Order: sequence, then structure tokens, then C-alpha cells
Amino acid sequence: GYGAADQIPHNYEHRQTLAQVTVDMLLATKTFLTQKGINSTGQLFMAGYSEGGFASMSAQKLAEERYKDDLPVTAASCGAGPYAMPAFFKYVTQTSTVGGIANYIYAWETLSYNRIYGLNKPVSYYFKAPYAAQIEQSLDNARTITTSFDQLCTDQFRADIQNPSSPFGKALADNDLTGWQTQTPTRLIHSQEDEIIPFLTSQQTYASLRQRGSSQLTLVALPTGMHVPTEVLFVRRTLDWFEQIKKTTY
Repeated sequence: GYGAADQIPHNYEHRQTLAQVTVDMLLATKTFLTQKGINSTGQLFMAGYSEGGFASMSAQKLAEERYKDDLPVTAASCGAGPYAMPAFFKYVTQTSTVGGIANYIYAWETLSYNRIYGLNKPVSYYFKAPYAAQIEQSLDNARTITTSFDQLCTDQFRADIQNPSSPFGKALADNDLTGWQTQTPTRLIHSQEDEIIPFLTSQQTYASLRQRGSSQLTLVALPTGMHVPTEVLFVRRTLDWFEQIKKTTY
């Protein structure tokens, strides 16, 4: 999906980027509909899964806080995103994970934050030998590493994650989505068996947002299902819920 921009690094799991580009596209779409004389109900439904779940919640937060008049959100459904970012990284650097595609995802996010926040650390700062050389050669090589991600990480990297005052700890805090309030009907849908994005990210986000007064927030805990197949169930559940809201409202 990079199109002509395939040489430009994607700001993977960066809250501010994902939120702003989504809001900008929604505003452009609204202008386009007006210019073409296309009628709209004015309802705005937001949904995303995995990074899309994180992106959707990031955009929802931005829309509610800064674009409430232009982009009132009708309902939002967020699936299996790493919203509680500091807790997410603490988990994957201390707990045994599945390796393979998970290593690719976690390494990609690590190196994205290294670049975006100008930390400028070498790959070897984050990952041990021989994994650092493999990942430095190509991020795609991380897919072939079957060792658990926590075993790839250096002690200094793990220490940075435990320290919220470290540069990387501050980057994680800047991407955390547990410290706000929403009055929009919102569902967090997540499998308790998710092997890529741990269920605890949705649990902690739900508890924190509810504590802050998000009375229309619901956690849908699916008892079974791995990360990728569950996205199909997420889409079905989300569309069914959106249709119910549309029928109730109009």
C-alpha cells in the first residue's frame, strides 16, 4: 500500500502520524462529498485491527479532542491494538513469545521509534549478536528468527523500557493511549489467546479509560483465536454492531 512512496519509511505504530493522516483523509473525504453534491448521513464509524486498531483509537482521540465539530464520531471499534504501549513493550521483552512474524513486528516498532524520536542508537544497542547483524542487514530477516523476542533484546534495551525517564521510555509514553476519556460508543475487541498482541493491552486500556469516565466503552473478550484469523471475526462483529447503531439512529 505504499504506492509511489515505497522508499519512505512508514512511521509504524506512531500515534501522532497515524492519527493525523487518518483525520486529514476524513476531512478531505468530507470536502469531496460536499463538492460533488453527494449526500451523507453525517455518521462516522471508525474501525481498525492490529496496527489499524491502534491507528483507529489514535484518530478517534484526535478527532474528539480537536475536530469534534467537523468529525463527530458515531461509534468506534478497535481490535487487538497495542494501545497500552509501555505495558506492551514490557511484556514482549520479559515474556516468551512466538518468534517469527512477532519478531518482525516488535523489531520494526523498536527501530521506528529509534528513527522517529531521533534516538540514533545502532541496531546492536537493542539486539544481541548474531540477531543485530541479521536485522541490520534487512528487517525482513527478523521473520526467520524463531527465538523468542525477549532473548533477542540486550540488557540495556530492557532497562530502558523499565525506565519511563529513558529516551525510549519517553517514546513509549508518547504513544500510550490509556490516559484519556471518550464518550463515544467504543468497543475493544480482542482474543484472550492472541499470540502477537497480548490481551493485556486491551484489558489495561479498558480499565484506565473506564476509570476516567468512558462510560460507553465496552471490552469484548473473545475466548479463543490467534491474532490473524481473529480479524475476520472482528470485522463481522464490528459490522453487525455498526448496522444496529445505524438502524437505531435512522
